Amino acid sequence: MLSAYIGITALCVLPGILACIIHLYLSKRQNRTVSPGRIAVFYSGIFYGFLSAVKMVLDGGNATLPESFRDIVPATYLHYIAPILFLAFILPILAHLLFRNLDLSRFMSLADSLTFAVLALGFVISNRVCHYFYVGAIFVCVLSAFVVTLRYHGEILYVSKNNLRQRIQYAVPSTLFYVVTVLLSLPGTLFLNNREEIPFAPLSFAKALLIGAVVYFCIIAGAGILLLTKRQLEWFYTALFALTFVGYLQNMFFNGHMTSMDGKMQEWESVQLWGNALIWILLLTGIILLKARLSIDVGKIYRIICTYLSLVQIASLGFLSVQTLLSPEEAEEPSDEWILSTGKSLELHPDHNVLVFILDWYDGQILEQILEQEPDFLAPLDGFTNYSNATSLYAFTEWSLPYLLTAVEWPYDMDKDEYSEYAFQNSDMLQSINAAGYDVGVYTDLKYIGQNGTDQICNYVLSEQYCRIWDTVNQMMECSKYQTAPLCLKNLYWYTTDEIVALESTKTYKPWITYNDVPFWTDITGNGLTINSKAKNQGSFRFYHMYGAHEPYLMTENCTETEDGQMLSQARGSMKIVYEYMNQLKALGLYDNATIIITADHGQNYTYDPLRADFLPDMGLQTTSYPILLVKNAKETRKGVSESKAPVSHTEVIATIVNAIGIKDKENYGRTLTEIGENEERERVFTYMRNDMPYVKSAINGEAGNPDDWSVLEEK
Repeated sequence: MLSAYIGITALCVLPGILACIIHLYLSKRQNRTVSPGRIAVFYSGIFYGFLSAVKMVLDGGNATLPESFRDIVPATYLHYIAPILFLAFILPILAHLLFRNLDLSRFMSLADSLTFAVLALGFVISNRVCHYFYVGAIFVCVLSAFVVTLRYHGEILYVSKNNLRQRIQYAVPSTLFYVVTVLLSLPGTLFLNNREEIPFAPLSFAKALLIGAVVYFCIIAGAGILLLTKRQLEWFYTALFALTFVGYLQNMFFNGHMTSMDGKMQEWESVQLWGNALIWILLLTGIILLKARLSIDVGKIYRIICTYLSLVQIASLGFLSVQTLLSPEEAEEPSDEWILSTGKSLELHPDHNVLVFILDWYDGQILEQILEQEPDFLAPLDGFTNYSNATSLYAFTEWSLPYLLTAVEWPYDMDKDEYSEYAFQNSDMLQSINAAGYDVGVYTDLKYIGQNGTDQICNYVLSEQYCRIWDTVNQMMECSKYQTAPLCLKNLYWYTTDEIVALESTKTYKPWITYNDVPFWTDITGNGLTINSKAKNQGSFRFYHMYGAHEPYLMTENCTETEDGQMLSQARGSMKIVYEYMNQLKALGLYDNATIIITADHGQNYTYDPLRADFLPDMGLQTTSYPILLVKNAKETRKGVSESKAPVSHTEVIATIVNAIGIKDKENYGRTLTEIGENEERERVFTYMRNDMPYVKSAINGEAGNPDDWSVLEEK
């Protein structure tokens, strides 16, 4: 993204300076006095608009220019610089020929001030300036400046030595309040309160926020002071204060219950939406009317409020930083530089491989919908058994992943982070797999792995980590806008925890990511599976945690990224990756001798969520929850996929894994999947809980997909 910013700046500013020089030369010949800085800004803005218009035609209008230029190769800049240089020569000449009787200095100054005010307020509200908005804004502002220049001949006051101090006093408090709230206080609090979820090193994150805060402060305050007229300046910073202040109140008092950002947008009742919108209208109107109607200097009161709340937020953030970063728990945490990398993810043993694919949120009902549309969907899985009556023990990943890797059940009322540590402290499952001579690769988020398990994992490595500055700044502003926006607009700024984690970068190793399956597809199709022919161990155990059918749906069935995907399409795409893996296994001659398990950490988990249960019918799902489970044991070479209605669970999945590896105490893990009879009557338990959800423990007696066979054992 940084290269995109640099490229755009070069494409706009350098030709803008060239156009300014030509304009000054022509004005000098006509004895016109003009402001060089304003002229350069004007032409640079026109060139930015030209690039936005081109990209709007090519890519659509919803992207911003930096987003459109993110993946551009350096050579492509040559295609853009030629027409822009032509415009840099021709526009000043046309301006002087066509507008001989127009005061170009006055016109350009007005165009600059109007454009800045509109774009800056638009950015404050929406957090982005897309092609549609920029092109529309610059057209309207330039046209308005032209009309005003023709019609209004009174004095227009800009910055001067006499009013510079007054302008600074007006601009700095409001801008400081906005920057502190949106770029320091809320992002900093989010980071400090969610240290276990956000993998960045504190100094790297703080550096990104501080750089972003300084840059945006200089742009919003500096450009406003230099470009805006006297009246524009007063009203612009009043509007900035109003939006920031009401947003601050929204975050402090009006948000109510907010769900976890786990992939599903939150919805509110109509009464809440309208009531909250009315509060915003009343507060914003009141602030504007007080400024317009009262004879006293209300602006001074607003500036005092800005300064006070900025200092309060800085002090609160400082106290929370000291309290969190110096706490004993923080000091005991492993270094932020340890990650689960992609290392050895495509490297397999020449003889013995046990492979587990965890496709997140892939409910058995989703697979049934796909099979209704494509009866041969599972055809690539020769030798597999589809266990269509399987259950998970837990409804959420934070519990299912540690359980599947340890076989240690969750003690009631234990925090999820404590549970992962507890599970690995009380399990020797990975140690036993290692002792059996198997190389262990676990590809998931590090937060699901207790410290006692990391020493057993080959892809747990030390890597230099950092967060990308401008991606981090933009994402943190999005998070802040979500917190401060009225309820009716919140989902415009909706994000997920995975988007924050995605800001992490490493300089030595590539981290495994679970929030997007496209990189896995790119890796396996680009690099392919390999055999470690020099392996001295007995086999390889690979545990892949994929995004599966989880929301948000950002992948197509062809494994390409999209912004508006569908559940079934993404579910097909994640399985396509598995199928490609299977095809390469067959090509390498490893398929027949491998034990392969394809399952989900859990099925749908909206049943007891009061804010989301209504989505189930729209998704074609009912209130039951059961994961897909497809298994091929080593040496099974039959064609096609068979089906089993045996009442199995994740417990038998664990037993099947350790049995396939052949660890010494495998009988301690219970019966395997093949040892459960089709007609066996047994009760399975499903536990639903999370910090922001009710606790419900259910029993399944019979078919996991039949709601009548579910009953509540315990509810709290």
